[in-house]
Amino acid sequence: MDVDVIEIDLRPTKDREIVILHDGTVDRTTDGTGPVSELTLEQVKGLDAGSYVSSEFAGERIPTYEETLELVKGTGVRLLLDIKDASQVEDIVRTTEAYDMVDQVIVGPRTVQALNDFRALNPDLTSLGFIATLGDADAFIAAGVDYIRLWPDWITGSRDSEACQADYAARVAAYENGERAHPGSASCMLEHIVSQGTPVWSTTNDLGYAAMDECFRLGATGLLSDLPVVLDQLLDDIEDQRFATPSTTPGWPARWIGSARTSASATPRRRAAGWTVSSSKSLPPTCRRQPPPTTSRRPGRSRRSWPGHGSDPLTAHLRSGVSPPCVDPHARSAVL
Repeated sequence: MDVDVIEIDLRPTKDREIVILHDGTVDRTTDGTGPVSELTLEQVKGLDAGSYVSSEFAGERIPTYEETLELVKGTGVRLLLDIKDASQVEDIVRTTEAYDMVDQVIVGPRTVQALNDFRALNPDLTSLGFIATLGDADAFIAAGVDYIRLWPDWITGSRDSEACQADYAARVAAYENGERAHPGSASCMLEHIVSQGTPVWSTTNDLGYAAMDECFRLGATGLLSDLPVVLDQLLDDIEDQRFATPSTTPGWPARWIGSARTSASATPRRRAAGWTVSSSKSLPPTCRRQPPPTTSRRPGRSRRSWPGHGSDPLTAHLRSGVSPPCVDPHARSAVL
């Protein structure tokens, strides 16, 4: 599976080792019981973490953060760390540094304090804010977060409000009158965030094709999905639609992201196929202007880059319809 990022959940054991576990207890996913924070690493490692899925996986063990770093080091895949316990921020940073993987990790703080702690310990770490409420976004942005995660219903709920519809209509009118370079996103919450220079990712989990497509079209540039096969099909379809009608299709996908709940792997096929990456860290929040659209190849398919109208400020220059898509400075692959 061609994914750029694998999301993992970090929790501490009783003896302060860092393990990969979504739930606060081991009850649902292992043959044990109790909070993981009350079990030592030795006890955690003694649990069967595979049989609850299938007998085929019987005997699988809960991995540590260090084991996971060893697994992905050098693959090109990045880890998105959902930090469940902010008390271990320094341990996470120092372990990441010890494996020389700062550039292969995205930290996911849930509070502004945790974000500040990460930035103080290592300002080179990329961050995604797992905000708890919409009202938290501005504080995370002010603290320097690189990305904001919004739930799909936050994105669509904002779009569907009467106030937002009126605001978007005014932006469209200004765009048509030549007073704006682009109308922006129909989701006012998403537009509020990206207009400050912060891209938006969304967690669609097991939501299907239509919901993922809607997030992309409203301007999200990254999706965390449990359905990588469906997402891959969506990207192919968007690619086809762009090629057929480049001037009428808003939004474009910049990232393809899988959660730890999928069997996600690296993206050699996409990179080997010559898919374009723009990674100039000197140019955020807008990508440098590119030459006219060109043809690039993917195995068995010919693809042409397209003009876009995405709401991510890093691709704002695309809205004029003169350049192929570029991606944010931390992206590793783009659909062309």
